[in-house]
Formats: sequence, C-alpha cells, structure tokens
Amino acid sequence: MTTNAPWAIAVSDESTLGKPSPAALGKMAEFDGAAYTAGGKVLTDVFQVSRDESTWLNTDASHGLFTGLAGVSDRYPYFQQTIEATDTRVGSGHFYRTVLTFTVSPT
Repeated sequence: MTTNAPWAIAVSDESTLGKPSPAALGKMAEFDGAAYTAGGKVLTDVFQVSRDESTWLNTDASHGLFTGLAGVSDRYPYFQQTIEATDTRVGSGHFYRTVLTFTVSPT
C-alpha cells in the first residue's frame, strides 16, 4: 500500500448474506460454486486471521489487523481454519467458503 497519511486495516466476516444461518457468522459454510447451500453445512470453528501468527483474531467481528504511517508498506496476513472431527465433508461439487472484508481507513 502507498499512502500519504497514517492508516489502519481491519478484517471481518460479519456478513451472513446468503449464508445458511446467522450461526455461520465468521465461519466457513457450504458453497456450491454459485451460492451458499440452503441448510448447508457450517464448520464448527470461526475462521481466523493473524498479522504475525502470534495472535489469532476471529473473523466473526471486526478487528484491527495492521496499522502504519505514511509511505509504502507491504503487509501479509496469515489465515487459519481449525477442522474438528465432527466437521464433515460436503457433497461432490461443493466446498466450504467464507468471504473476508478488509477495510482500510485513515487514523
């Protein structure tokens, strides 16, 4: 990113738009390639993001991920998804999906 002012980046998956239920907030849900599957499967654990792999942030709420000063900056997030033994495979042609929103704002 190149900027002329201090900045911050937040990350979240606060939208349940199209997901099978509000319980899917921040979680990966069954997707058929075009839309979330109605009544589809949802992974047990929330998808997580980290700035440095030392602290993991749940994506079911907005969290500050990076901050910086004016100038040029390269930052790369890390992603983590825990899979529980009770999480099951989705059917043929389906997969688990979530959409993260990265919001940049001046500070």
